[in-house]
Amino acid sequence: MPACSSTGRESCSRLSVIKGFTLLELMVSLAILAILLAIGVPGFQSFIQNRQFNASLDGLESALYLARSEAITRAENITLCRRNSGGNACENGNNWNNGWLVKTAGTVLRTWDAPSGGTTLNIAGGTAITFTADGGINSNSTYSFTISGGGSSCSLSVSPIGTLSTTGC
Repeated sequence: MPACSSTGRESCSRLSVIKGFTLLELMVSLAILAILLAIGVPGFQSFIQNRQFNASLDGLESALYLARSEAITRAENITLCRRNSGGNACENGNNWNNGWLVKTAGTVLRTWDAPSGGTTLNIAGGTAITFTADGGINSNSTYSFTISGGGSSCSLSVSPIGTLSTTGC
């Protein structure tokens, strides 16, 4: 059978017109894909860990702001504390890795889930913060939270007058 030519009208063999990938082309494509994945996956894992750290930090800041604003709005004491495993009451402890909640004397206003992705949260100065009707805290000491994870660490401090400051964030 004659070879296919671009100028003639000879018929080509059936095998010479089948289109697709050869085994060599497929192996080269898979090798390139494997190299790209090996480069990209560690960077993506770091990105996920940083997002989980930032989500936990944002959640803690929003809980502090909510507790303070609710105390002022309701003109009553509002407590931010470590959440128990059931998620419906406070539990004593400096390690807040179960999550946290904001509550009045008898009602839970909002709960936050535990930090994820290896992020840890600890408190110094007490086990819970109670904001009073004037927006301050019912203690003369400063509460300090340390949140760490994903290669990052940050400290949040709450002063006796209820203001929030951050260090290393």
